[in-house]
Formats: sequence, structure tokens, C-alpha cells
Amino acid sequence: MFSIYLSTIVVLAVAAGFKYLAFEPVGEDTSRRVLFKENLNDLPVYAHRGGGHDAPENTIAAIREAKKNGADGIEVDLSFTKDNIAILFHDETMERTTNGMGSLASKTFMEIRELDAASNHIYRDRYKGEKIATLEEGIEECLKLKMKLILDVKEYDSR
Repeated sequence: MFSIYLSTIVVLAVAAGFKYLAFEPVGEDTSRRVLFKENLNDLPVYAHRGGGHDAPENTIAAIREAKKNGADGIEVDLSFTKDNIAILFHDETMERTTNGMGSLASKTFMEIRELDAASNHIYRDRYKGEKIATLEEGIEECLKLKMKLILDVKEYDSR
């Protein structure tokens, strides 16, 4: 339970715009409690980009698939839109994973929300219309599914 609270506090600080806040490194014991299972010999499974092979990466569908496939947690990429909304997105540009074009930093959240995150995925028909998730949506899904969360914070612009 401690790990969920710690993860949530860190995520909320980032989402609130404390992009330049430096955190002191945590101790090894705290790191182990957050990242590993109670039995340290039983290694946890984390789904990269939320489980982006089985569903469009960094989406709610990917998080759900990761849980269904037995993942203990997920690693997702955190980026910010032009209007400073925290979203789960990996690339600097839209083309690789969506039906959009151009740089992420030039798009507002409303523009991003119109895109189909499944348009270039191998299972695009199954996940047609899947939206790019906000950080808040990703956290809520992880809490609901009792999954751990690791954030890879991206910064492609000079903000």
C-alpha cells in the first residue's frame, strides 16, 4: 500500500507542473518495497510502454492487457501537450503511433484527444478509436487494477 501512495505522490507532483523539482534519491529499502514483490526472489513483471505489443502503447487498453497477461506493473512514458496536460505518450511526433502529424509540443490536449492511438498498431481493428490516455487516467487504471507504475518522463521541448 505504501508503494501506491509513494507513486501517486510523485506522479501528482510531476503532473502539477513541478517539472524541474529535484527529488533526493530514495534508499535501497524503499526502492525494493516499491519495485519488487514481498519475496525478493520472486521478480516482478513490468510491461514496457504499458504493454504496447498486445494493445496500442501507453493506452488504457494496453494497461488492461498487461494485467490480463500477468504483469505486476507497467512502465509508461509521460509527456506534456502544448497546454501542459500530462499524457502517456512516447514520441516527439505523432506519426509512428497515431493518425496525427506533427510534434506533440505543438498540439493541445483537445487536438491530441481526437487522434486514434491504434491507427498504426498491429491490432488496429480490435482497438480502433483508442484514445491517448492522460496521466490521471493511467493512474486511476493502475490503482483499480492494483498495478505498480513506473514513469519515464519525456521532455522534447524547452519548457
